[in-house]
Formats: sequence, C-alpha cells, structure tokens
Amino acid sequence: MGFKKILSSATAKAPSNIALIKYMGKDDYSLNIPANPSLSLTLNSLCSYAEVKLIEAPEGSITWLPALPQSVLQEDKGRIKTMSLSESGKCRVTAHIERVIAEASSVFLPYGLSFVSSDHLSIEVKTANTFPTASGIASSASSFAAITLATVAALAAEKKKLNQVLKENTHFRAELASLSRKGSGSSCRSFHGPWVLWQDKEVSSLRSSLPEMSDLVIVVTAEAKKISSSDAHRRVLSSPLWQGRQIRVSKRVAQLQEALVANNLKSISKIAFDELWEMHSLFHTSSEPFTYWQPGSVKVLKWFIDFLQQFDEPLIVTMDAGPNVHVLVRTSQANSLREKLSVSFPDFQILQDSQGSGATIID
Repeated sequence: MGFKKILSSATAKAPSNIALIKYMGKDDYSLNIPANPSLSLTLNSLCSYAEVKLIEAPEGSITWLPALPQSVLQEDKGRIKTMSLSESGKCRVTAHIERVIAEASSVFLPYGLSFVSSDHLSIEVKTANTFPTASGIASSASSFAAITLATVAALAAEKKKLNQVLKENTHFRAELASLSRKGSGSSCRSFHGPWVLWQDKEVSSLRSSLPEMSDLVIVVTAEAKKISSSDAHRRVLSSPLWQGRQIRVSKRVAQLQEALVANNLKSISKIAFDELWEMHSLFHTSSEPFTYWQPGSVKVLKWFIDFLQQFDEPLIVTMDAGPNVHVLVRTSQANSLREKLSVSFPDFQILQDSQGSGATIID
C-alpha cells in the first residue's frame, strides 16, 4: 500500500438518546419525516465515535474500515468497540456521507463557513460504540449523528471556526441535526439535550425543572435485533391500534412537556409506561406480528410493575424497539437502584449513564 496523503481528519462523538414518546411510523420515508412527534432524553457516555479522513486520490471513493478511531485508542479499555456493519449498513453509511458532501454548500455558506472541495478525494470512515450495536439502545441515532458531524468537520476549511459556530449558534446545530435525520431519523435528537422534542422537520431542546437524571439499561441481550427499526416503521401501519395514534401521541407530548416543567415525576412515569406498552402493542398486532421481547424483558417489566410501589418516588420505565429495558431515575439515586437491579438480575449487564447535551467535535 502506497503512502496516503491525508488532507483533513476529524473525529466526533455523539450520544445515544432514549425516547419516552416514540418515533414510530413515517410520513416521508425518503426524508425520515415522522408520523408523530417524539420526546427524548439525550445521554452522555453511551455514545458513538466517528472518524472521517479526507485522502488525496485520483478517483474518489468512500470506505468504512472496521477499526477504532485513532483519537479513542488511548481511551479503549474494553469499553469502546468497533462496529460490525453488514453490506447494507456500509451502503447506508456511504450514501449518507455522499449526502453530507452534496449539501455542504447549503450547510456552510449561510454561516460564513468555507469548506474544502471533495474533488479527487477518497474518504475513510471508522466508527465505534460504547454499547451494543443494533440491540435497541439507539445505536443508529448516535452513529449517524457522529458520522454527520465528523464529515462536516473534516470538510471544514477552518475546523476551529466551525466548532465555535456549533457551540454558539443553535440554528447551525439544528441544520446539522436536520441533515443527520436524513440518514437516521432519531439521530437528529442526539444533537441537542438534555430533553429534546422532534416534530416534523424541527428538533429543539426543551425546558425542564427536573433534577439531573440518569438512565439505567438492563441489557437482556446484546444480540442484534432481527427486525430492523426501518422494517418496524412500515409494519406498524397495519396494526388496528395505528388508527388514532397521532392524536394520542400529540396529547401525551403536551402532557409530558407540562410535567417536565412542573417536575412531576409521577405524571412522567405514567406517560412513559403507557407509551412503552402502546408501541410494543403495535408490533404485536401488525398484520405481520413480531416482537422484540424476550423472556428476560417480561421478567424485568414484571419486576418493575411489582417494585414501582415500593420505591421512594416514581421511576420512568421505557423500552426502545428492542428487548432491553431502560429506567430513568434521579442521578442521586441511580447507584442505589443499580445495586437493587444487580441483585435481582445477576445474569444481565446493567449500563448506567447520565444526561448529556448532544454531539461534539473531539478532534
């Protein structure tokens, strides 16, 4: 292999997010426009890293490499793992990077930013997660947010100026979130935090009076799910429960926003639990019924139903489109709850994370 002349390189970090009101069903599949609004909490260290390098080459190409980004090698102590992508997954990443390049002028120029020409360039991308991929912990969201931001940063003629605009201009961050959404819908929520509302094409942070929250994830299995979220979006439309869902969700979103401002954990807990059951009931009642639940999922949910009355304050229990169970709790009580969970479920890994503020450029 000959010497590679690297013209630019950037690494971004983007956190996962856990939705209490779910993104399920689409109005526009090509742009990932949701059929209903969603509301989520952005996490912090349960995240993805993406490294993008621009390399001088006579003919352009985009290559995903199964290796850790260089800037996280020193951090890797078994916690950060490179992703394993299928051929379709690699094509999806490549298509998104091409999309970011194609839209570079509309992203950069309105904010006084310049970018390098992508002519005669090859692009190499490396990605990694701190949690299991494709197991229902929103790895697609964090991955595409990180890939979007790393690509934009690698293209920037002045990375320092780009980073300043990213930190100071909420409109620019929203532009990047919208661009990321076209690769993975829920990735747009990973650009903001901690509490985030995504409605139609718009995504923004929300007011909240809650104390700092943490997410405990009971990992029933780290295996990749058999039914992709994209497939689930299509199948739920055939469920008899789909009728009226947009109305029900809009009502829940309004109630949840009020509860966040009022610091009403009891109301938030009920809304989140209702939404959990409704989304998974859509899966179970579609014309091609399917489930993400495993015996361990049911065991954990039953434990929470029995345990909720015994805890000092309401717990916020939810699940994404996967088998693993999330519980949000005040950060001050997270360690205590984790100990209880570890005793009750010694065979399941328990992940713990705090709330975060969204995607960042780290190199």
